[in-house]
Formats: sequence, C-alpha cells, structure tokens
Amino acid sequence: MKTPTDVLRDEHGLILRGLDVLETAAGRLEAGQEPPDGWWEDALDWLRSFADRTHHAKEEDLLFPAMIRAGLPSAGGPIDVMLEEHERGRALVRAMSVSTGAARAAAAREYVALLRAHIDKENEVLFPLADAVLADGARGVVRLRGSGHRGSRRRARRLTSRGSLVGRGLVPRRAPAPAMASVASRHRLL
Repeated sequence: MKTPTDVLRDEHGLILRGLDVLETAAGRLEAGQEPPDGWWEDALDWLRSFADRTHHAKEEDLLFPAMIRAGLPSAGGPIDVMLEEHERGRALVRAMSVSTGAARAAAAREYVALLRAHIDKENEVLFPLADAVLADGARGVVRLRGSGHRGSRRRARRLTSRGSLVGRGLVPRRAPAPAMASVASRHRLL
C-alpha cells in the first residue's frame, strides 16, 4: 500500500515532466519562437490547478499539519522553507502570466529551477522525515483525506503525456524514452 509520501512523489514525477516542457517552451521563446496560441494559458492553468491547487494543497492542508502535530516546528524548520518556496513559485507563475518574451522566459526558467530543487528537497529530506515521524494512524488520515484528487492526476498525465505535447508542437515526434532513475534524479523526457 502506498504511503502519502509515495503518492506525493508520484505527483512530483508528473510535475517534473511538466517542468521539462516548460523549460523547452522557455528556450523556444528566447529563440523568438512563440508556442501555439493558447499554449502559455494552458500551461499556466495546469501549473495552478495541478502543481499548486492539487499537489501543494495536499502538502499544505494535510501533510505539513500532520507533521507539526507530530512535533516538527512550524516556523524556522523544513516545513517553513517548503511553504516559502510554494509562495515563491506562485509569484513566478503570476510573473509568467503577466509578462511576455524574455521576461516570461526568465520567469519560466526561474520557476523550473526553483521547483526542481524544491522537489529534490522534499523527496530527499522532508518526505523521509515525514515517514519517520508520522505514526501509521496519522499516515492513514493523510491518505484518506488526500485521495480525492484522482481526476486532477489524470488530467495532469494527459497534459504532460507525449501524445498531447506532440500535438502542441512542444515535444519531438520521436522523443527519447525516459531513463530509469533514482528517487533523487529528475525525469528527463525531452
């Protein structure tokens, strides 16, 4: 049976795939090639709906409070750092939504770098800590309350799937297959 942190790690895989696509779009934008009409709006909607309102909400509303109840500090510790990075990510999504050209590409690249480092910290430090401090009962509460987002996860898979991205002109038709990787490594699809 998957633990809550296993579910969150799985979602990290989807987010990392989305970050690869965002990075490609930023590179093309820097080269003067605009993505298809509506692409940025769709991408930002996906970041807001899946990465933030689904994934980060599970952490902020379920996992982090359970960890605080288990004795981790709410201020000045790893949870505080994660919350600050969530806010920085939201600010960068807002910056991407109101900017164009080089400014949008720069915000996208900063967001990609922030989220990749953030995911590494969660996978390597915070989630093992959560697994260590949460009793089985607390993990069960997080799992039961955090499992209602299946439709959003399916949508995330669809939006970051190779077929969907090929149709939008952002992934080559013959994209390389993902390599096997350790938990700490990023999933490279492009």
